[in-house]
Amino acid sequence: MSDLDNIAVRGARVNNLKNVSFTIPVNSLTVVTGVSGSGKSSLAFDTVYAEGQRRYVESLSAYARQFLERMDKPDVDEVIGICPAIAINQKNSTRNPRSTVATQTEIYDYLRLLYARVGVTICRRCGSTVKRDTPESIADALLARPDSSAGLPEGTRFYVLFPASAGAVVGENGDPVKAVNSTGSGSDRVKKTRAKKSSAGSINVKAHLMSLMGRGFTRLYLAAKDEILELQTPDSYEGKDFENIYVLVDRLTARADSPQPSGRFARNLFPRKPRAIRNSNHRR
Repeated sequence: MSDLDNIAVRGARVNNLKNVSFTIPVNSLTVVTGVSGSGKSSLAFDTVYAEGQRRYVESLSAYARQFLERMDKPDVDEVIGICPAIAINQKNSTRNPRSTVATQTEIYDYLRLLYARVGVTICRRCGSTVKRDTPESIADALLARPDSSAGLPEGTRFYVLFPASAGAVVGENGDPVKAVNSTGSGSDRVKKTRAKKSSAGSINVKAHLMSLMGRGFTRLYLAAKDEILELQTPDSYEGKDFENIYVLVDRLTARADSPQPSGRFARNLFPRKPRAIRNSNHRR
Protein backbone atom coordinates (compact mmCIF):
# COMPACT_ATOMS: atom_id res chain seq x y z
CA MET A 1 0.00 0.00 0.00
CA SER A 2 1.47 3.36 -1.04
CA ASP A 3 1.72 6.47 1.12
CA LEU A 4 -1.18 8.03 -0.79
CA ASP A 5 -3.54 5.23 0.27
CA ASN A 6 -3.28 5.74 4.03
CA ILE A 7 -2.27 8.08 6.84
CA ALA A 8 0.71 6.75 8.78
CA VAL A 9 1.46 7.91 12.32
CA ARG A 10 4.69 6.87 14.05
CA GLY A 11 5.48 7.32 17.76
CA ALA A 12 2.45 9.25 19.04
CA ARG A 13 2.92 10.28 22.68
CA VAL A 14 0.06 12.72 23.29
CA ASN A 15 -1.60 12.43 26.71
CA ASN A 16 -2.40 8.73 27.29
CA LEU A 17 -0.79 7.53 24.06
CA LYS A 18 2.45 5.67 24.81
CA ASN A 19 4.56 5.71 21.66
CA VAL A 20 1.70 4.42 19.48
CA SER A 21 2.12 3.80 15.73
CA PHE A 22 -0.80 3.13 13.39
CA THR A 23 -2.14 3.66 9.86
CA ILE A 24 -5.55 4.95 8.77
CA PRO A 25 -6.82 4.14 5.25
CA VAL A 26 -8.12 7.07 3.23
CA ASN A 27 -11.43 7.20 1.30
CA SER A 28 -13.05 5.04 3.98
CA LEU A 29 -14.86 5.43 7.30
CA THR A 30 -12.63 4.63 10.29
CA VAL A 31 -14.04 4.34 13.82
CA VAL A 32 -11.81 4.64 16.90
CA THR A 33 -13.18 2.69 19.87
CA GLY A 34 -11.93 1.92 23.37
CA VAL A 35 -12.65 2.22 27.05
CA SER A 36 -12.76 5.56 28.81
CA GLY A 37 -9.31 7.09 29.17
CA SER A 38 -7.67 4.88 26.57
CA GLY A 39 -6.70 7.85 24.38
CA LYS A 40 -9.37 7.93 21.68
CA SER A 41 -9.70 11.72 21.66
CA SER A 42 -5.92 12.10 21.96
CA LEU A 43 -5.47 9.95 18.87
CA ALA A 44 -8.20 11.51 16.73
CA PHE A 45 -8.25 15.17 17.81
CA ASP A 46 -4.93 15.93 19.48
CA THR A 47 -2.76 13.98 17.02
CA VAL A 48 -4.29 13.41 13.58
CA TYR A 49 -6.49 16.49 13.41
CA ALA A 50 -3.99 18.78 15.12
CA GLU A 51 -1.18 17.85 12.72
CA GLY A 52 -3.39 18.20 9.64
CA GLN A 53 -4.67 21.60 10.75
CA ARG A 54 -1.19 22.79 11.67
CA ARG A 55 0.21 21.93 8.25
CA TYR A 56 -2.69 23.66 6.57
CA VAL A 57 -2.12 26.86 8.57
CA GLU A 58 1.59 26.77 7.78
CA SER A 59 0.80 26.58 4.06
CA LEU A 60 -0.94 29.96 4.22
CA SER A 61 0.78 33.27 3.75
CA ALA A 62 2.32 35.14 6.66
CA TYR A 63 -0.41 37.77 6.35
CA ALA A 64 -3.18 35.17 6.73
CA ARG A 65 -1.46 33.35 9.58
CA GLN A 66 -1.45 36.45 11.76
CA PHE A 67 -5.23 36.24 12.05
CA LEU A 68 -5.23 32.54 13.04
CA GLU A 69 -4.42 30.93 16.33
CA ARG A 70 -0.95 29.42 16.45
CA MET A 71 -1.02 25.64 16.77
CA ASP A 72 1.76 23.62 18.39
CA LYS A 73 3.12 20.46 16.82
CA PRO A 74 1.78 17.34 18.56
CA ASP A 75 4.21 15.02 20.33
CA VAL A 76 4.72 12.54 17.51
CA ASP A 77 7.73 11.28 15.59
CA GLU A 78 6.24 11.30 12.11
CA VAL A 79 2.93 11.75 10.30
CA ILE A 80 2.76 10.77 6.61
CA GLY A 81 -0.07 11.32 4.13
CA ILE A 82 -1.97 13.82 6.24
CA CYS A 83 -4.12 16.48 4.56
CA PRO A 84 -6.12 19.46 5.88
CA ALA A 85 -8.61 18.09 8.40
CA ILE A 86 -11.96 19.13 9.85
CA ALA A 87 -13.03 18.17 13.36
CA ILE A 88 -16.53 18.35 14.83
CA ASN A 89 -16.95 18.54 18.56
CA GLN A 90 -18.85 15.73 20.25
CA LYS A 91 -21.26 18.24 21.78
CA ASN A 92 -23.86 19.64 19.38
CA SER A 93 -23.64 23.42 19.70
CA THR A 94 -26.80 24.07 17.69
CA ARG A 95 -30.39 23.14 18.40
CA ASN A 96 -31.50 23.25 14.78
CA PRO A 97 -32.94 19.81 13.88
CA ARG A 98 -31.89 20.35 10.25
CA SER A 99 -28.24 20.77 11.18
CA THR A 100 -25.90 18.29 9.51
CA VAL A 101 -22.17 17.68 9.32
CA ALA A 102 -22.08 19.73 6.10
CA THR A 103 -23.83 22.74 7.62
CA GLN A 104 -21.75 22.72 10.82
CA THR A 105 -18.47 22.58 8.90
CA GLU A 106 -19.74 25.05 6.23
CA ILE A 107 -18.96 22.49 3.53
CA TYR A 108 -22.57 22.81 2.40
CA ASP A 109 -21.98 26.37 1.16
CA TYR A 110 -19.04 25.29 -0.97
CA LEU A 111 -20.94 22.30 -2.32
CA ARG A 112 -23.78 24.57 -3.40
CA LEU A 113 -21.31 26.85 -5.15
CA LEU A 114 -19.60 23.88 -6.80
CA TYR A 115 -22.82 22.39 -8.14
CA ALA A 116 -24.08 25.80 -9.27
CA ARG A 117 -20.93 26.57 -11.26
CA VAL A 118 -19.79 23.16 -12.48
CA GLY A 119 -22.94 21.06 -12.42
CA VAL A 120 -25.46 20.76 -15.24
CA THR A 121 -29.10 21.24 -14.23
CA ILE A 122 -31.62 19.00 -15.98
CA CYS A 123 -35.33 19.83 -15.96
CA ARG A 124 -37.20 17.03 -14.18
CA ARG A 125 -40.27 17.55 -16.38
CA CYS A 126 -38.98 17.79 -19.95
CA GLY A 127 -35.46 16.40 -19.44
CA SER A 128 -33.77 19.30 -21.23
CA THR A 129 -30.75 21.20 -19.95
CA VAL A 130 -31.58 24.30 -17.90
CA LYS A 131 -29.46 27.22 -19.07
CA ARG A 132 -29.32 30.94 -18.64
CA ASP A 133 -31.35 32.84 -21.24
CA THR A 134 -31.21 36.41 -22.43
CA PRO A 135 -33.84 38.31 -24.40
CA GLU A 136 -31.75 37.72 -27.51
CA SER A 137 -31.49 33.95 -26.98
CA ILE A 138 -35.23 33.68 -26.33
CA ALA A 139 -35.99 35.61 -29.51
CA ASP A 140 -33.56 33.48 -31.52
CA ALA A 141 -35.11 30.26 -30.20
CA LEU A 142 -38.54 31.37 -31.37
CA LEU A 143 -37.69 33.20 -34.58
CA ALA A 144 -34.28 32.11 -35.87
CA ARG A 145 -35.58 28.85 -37.37
CA PRO A 146 -39.10 29.49 -38.62
CA ASP A 147 -38.89 26.52 -40.99
CA SER A 148 -38.28 23.99 -38.17
CA SER A 149 -40.50 22.55 -35.47
CA ALA A 150 -38.60 24.49 -32.78
CA GLY A 151 -39.55 27.89 -34.18
CA LEU A 152 -42.57 29.67 -35.60
CA PRO A 153 -43.65 28.89 -39.16
CA GLU A 154 -42.72 31.36 -41.89
CA GLY A 155 -45.08 34.34 -41.99
CA THR A 156 -46.67 33.68 -38.61
CA ARG A 157 -48.09 36.84 -37.07
CA PHE A 158 -47.94 36.94 -33.30
CA TYR A 159 -48.39 39.29 -30.38
CA VAL A 160 -45.95 40.14 -27.60
CA LEU A 161 -48.13 40.17 -24.48
CA PHE A 162 -48.00 40.08 -20.72
CA PRO A 163 -50.86 39.69 -18.19
CA ALA A 164 -52.57 42.99 -17.48
CA SER A 165 -52.68 42.16 -13.77
CA ALA A 166 -48.87 41.92 -13.57
CA GLY A 167 -47.49 44.49 -11.15
CA ALA A 168 -50.87 45.37 -9.65
CA VAL A 169 -50.70 45.14 -5.85
CA VAL A 170 -53.99 44.34 -4.15
CA GLY A 171 -54.97 46.18 -1.01
CA GLU A 172 -57.50 45.28 1.64
CA ASN A 173 -59.90 47.98 0.42
CA GLY A 174 -59.22 47.39 -3.25
CA ASP A 175 -56.52 50.06 -3.57
CA PRO A 176 -52.97 49.28 -4.69
CA VAL A 177 -50.56 49.26 -1.74
CA LYS A 178 -48.05 52.08 -1.96
CA ALA A 179 -44.38 51.82 -1.03
CA VAL A 180 -43.55 52.84 2.52
CA ASN A 181 -40.63 55.05 3.43
CA SER A 182 -38.95 53.55 6.49
CA THR A 183 -38.05 57.04 7.75
CA GLY A 184 -41.67 58.22 7.79
CA SER A 185 -43.74 58.50 10.92
CA GLY A 186 -47.33 59.15 11.93
CA SER A 187 -49.65 59.72 8.98
CA ASP A 188 -46.72 59.46 6.52
CA ARG A 189 -46.26 55.80 7.31
CA VAL A 190 -48.72 53.53 5.47
CA LYS A 191 -48.92 49.97 6.69
CA LYS A 192 -49.02 47.22 4.09
CA THR A 193 -52.00 44.91 4.25
CA ARG A 194 -52.39 41.40 3.00
CA ALA A 195 -54.52 40.77 -0.03
CA LYS A 196 -57.80 39.04 0.66
CA LYS A 197 -59.50 36.63 -1.69
CA SER A 198 -62.86 38.24 -1.10
CA SER A 199 -64.48 40.76 -3.41
CA ALA A 200 -63.24 43.58 -1.17
CA GLY A 201 -59.67 42.75 -2.20
CA SER A 202 -60.13 43.36 -5.93
CA ILE A 203 -57.62 45.32 -7.99
CA ASN A 204 -58.16 49.03 -8.51
CA VAL A 205 -58.60 48.70 -12.27
CA LYS A 206 -58.61 52.40 -13.13
CA ALA A 207 -55.50 53.19 -11.12
CA HIS A 208 -53.62 50.28 -12.67
CA LEU A 209 -54.68 51.30 -16.18
CA MET A 210 -53.39 54.81 -15.53
CA SER A 211 -50.08 53.29 -14.45
CA LEU A 212 -49.90 51.21 -17.64
CA MET A 213 -50.72 54.18 -19.84
CA GLY A 214 -48.12 56.27 -18.05
CA ARG A 215 -45.52 53.66 -19.06
CA GLY A 216 -46.64 53.76 -22.68
CA PHE A 217 -48.88 50.67 -22.85
CA THR A 218 -52.10 51.82 -24.50
CA ARG A 219 -53.48 48.60 -25.98
CA LEU A 220 -55.16 45.63 -24.34
CA TYR A 221 -55.76 42.21 -25.85
CA LEU A 222 -59.09 40.67 -24.88
CA ALA A 223 -58.40 36.94 -25.13
CA ALA A 224 -62.03 35.88 -24.73
CA LYS A 225 -63.15 38.02 -27.68
CA ASP A 226 -59.84 37.92 -29.61
CA GLU A 227 -59.99 41.71 -29.89
CA ILE A 228 -57.61 44.61 -29.34
CA LEU A 229 -58.81 47.54 -27.25
CA GLU A 230 -57.21 50.97 -27.66
CA LEU A 231 -56.95 52.81 -24.34
CA GLN A 232 -57.68 56.48 -24.89
CA THR A 233 -58.57 56.93 -21.21
CA PRO A 234 -58.75 54.49 -18.28
CA ASP A 235 -62.54 54.46 -18.78
CA SER A 236 -62.07 52.82 -22.18
CA TYR A 237 -61.92 49.47 -20.42
CA GLU A 238 -65.21 48.67 -18.68
CA GLY A 239 -64.20 45.39 -17.05
CA LYS A 240 -64.03 44.91 -13.29
CA ASP A 241 -60.92 42.74 -13.31
CA PHE A 242 -58.11 41.60 -15.63
CA GLU A 243 -59.09 37.98 -16.12
CA ASN A 244 -57.98 36.82 -19.60
CA ILE A 245 -56.81 40.38 -20.32
CA TYR A 246 -53.29 41.04 -21.61
CA VAL A 247 -51.27 44.14 -22.40
CA LEU A 248 -50.24 44.29 -26.05
CA VAL A 249 -46.58 45.27 -26.34
CA ASP A 250 -45.98 44.69 -30.06
CA ARG A 251 -47.20 42.84 -33.15
CA LEU A 252 -44.59 40.98 -35.21
CA THR A 253 -44.28 38.58 -38.12
CA ALA A 254 -41.83 35.65 -38.21
CA ARG A 255 -39.49 35.91 -41.20
CA ALA A 256 -36.30 33.94 -41.72
CA ASP A 257 -34.70 36.48 -44.09
CA SER A 258 -35.13 39.53 -41.85
CA PRO A 259 -33.40 40.03 -38.49
CA GLN A 260 -35.66 42.95 -37.60
CA PRO A 261 -38.48 40.95 -35.93
CA SER A 262 -35.99 39.09 -33.75
CA GLY A 263 -34.39 42.33 -32.60
CA ARG A 264 -37.72 44.00 -31.88
CA PHE A 265 -38.92 40.89 -30.07
CA ALA A 266 -35.83 40.81 -27.86
CA ARG A 267 -36.20 44.49 -26.97
CA ASN A 268 -39.86 44.02 -26.10
CA LEU A 269 -39.23 41.04 -23.83
CA PHE A 270 -37.44 43.22 -21.26
CA PRO A 271 -37.68 46.86 -22.37
CA ARG A 272 -35.04 49.00 -20.69
CA LYS A 273 -36.88 52.29 -21.12
CA PRO A 274 -40.61 53.11 -20.91
CA ARG A 275 -42.29 53.23 -24.27
CA ALA A 276 -43.63 56.62 -25.29
CA ILE A 277 -47.39 57.02 -25.34
CA ARG A 278 -48.56 56.64 -28.91
CA ASN A 279 -51.22 58.73 -30.51
CA SER A 280 -54.54 56.91 -30.18
CA ASN A 281 -55.26 57.57 -33.88
CA HIS A 282 -52.03 55.94 -35.00
CA ARG A 283 -52.47 52.33 -36.11
CA ARG A 284 -49.94 49.97 -37.61
